[in-house]
Amino acid sequence: DEWGRSSLWRAAATGNRKVVQQLISHGAPVDDVDREGVSPMLAAVRRGHWRSAELLMRAGAYQKPWTWTVRKGKKWSSARAARYDRLLDAANSGQYLSDKKLNSLKKKGKNQTKR
Repeated sequence: DEWGRSSLWRAAATGNRKVVQQLISHGAPVDDVDREGVSPMLAAVRRGHWRSAELLMRAGAYQKPWTWTVRKGKKWSSARAARYDRLLDAANSGQYLSDKKLNSLKKKGKNQTKR
């Protein structure tokens, strides 16, 4: 399209895991970026499509895609960054992350003590 977004980019950005998997299996380049330097991985993560991002990670997508973007700056909340880190750790260790673990946020309340 006019933004340089591939079919894989669009599928990842909309969370269509089935199409993401099909495109990857047919050899779609996982790190093609649009005119702003946004890769399919970054598009998926920005929109909270974690399972699409996981498929891209396992297909070898670059794991720091925000470094390619034209516009820099803080783009993720701390909660989104924590989810990304958990997913990245699991993918790099060859494990799969349950939705429960992916979405769990460890918060320390006033009455909890450090261990």
